[in-house]
Amino acid sequence: MVYTTHAIKRCQQRAIPEVLINLILKVGDEFYARRHCLIVTARSRASKKELLEEIKKTGLKNTDGWDKAYVVVNENDVVLTAGHRTKRIHTQINSH
Repeated sequence: MVYTTHAIKRCQQRAIPEVLINLILKVGDEFYARRHCLIVTARSRASKKELLEEIKKTGLKNTDGWDKAYVVVNENDVVLTAGHRTKRIHTQINSH
């Protein structure tokens, strides 16, 4: 996985390890964002449960908020940034 310098800095600032990024990308739900990007996060109950189980399998101590972490990737699968959700992700439905 390729990370931008911005993503590396944000992951360090927000205490989001690379292992967690990989798990979110593996089990998370994808939502389209602007500029051909995807937001990947464990939003559904099933994906949250699977994420927490995968965290336990890796031997990492579960840190509060890891189930609310998100990753933004572009169309070339480059990680642009990561963070912790504080608000709900709203999905747009095309009515055309």
